[in-house]
Amino acid sequence: LPPQEPAPASENTPANAAAYPAQTKRPKKSLTARMPKIFWLTVMGCLAVALLVWGVMKLSGRKSPTAASSAPASSASVSPKPANPAGGDTKTRMQAADEYIDHKDYAMAEDILKQIVKAEPQNTEALQKLASVLYREDKIDESAAVLEQIPKK
Repeated sequence: LPPQEPAPASENTPANAAAYPAQTKRPKKSLTARMPKIFWLTVMGCLAVALLVWGVMKLSGRKSPTAASSAPASSASVSPKPANPAGGDTKTRMQAADEYIDHKDYAMAEDILKQIVKAEPQNTEALQKLASVLYREDKIDESAAVLEQIPKK
């Protein structure tokens, strides 16, 4: 008997298939079958990056890039501060002081509120706002003195 040659390996079986007879070959999933998994992994990755950026911005105290990008580029149109209404009525000056407080320009708000209190010493709303502004400026003693001026009911 002549020695037998091994059977030629077909394209579908690996050359060493005889060495691993118990191993079964798993069919490969098609790309379309893997698309939902790839899609959701991409979405989750993007969300993770967005949350990371948001957390860093929050910790550093900066505004979000979307808020900054939605504002116009010119500095003249970025929320202008109100003019000091020295000659305006009390209501107008109170509104101006509120706007300065919103812009965290406490020095200007303090000046306006002091003008109002000087003209109307019994204006409790102006006294309360002045005390709040002074407190925000770390002028605690002055803030306490202004609070003492508020009439008790």
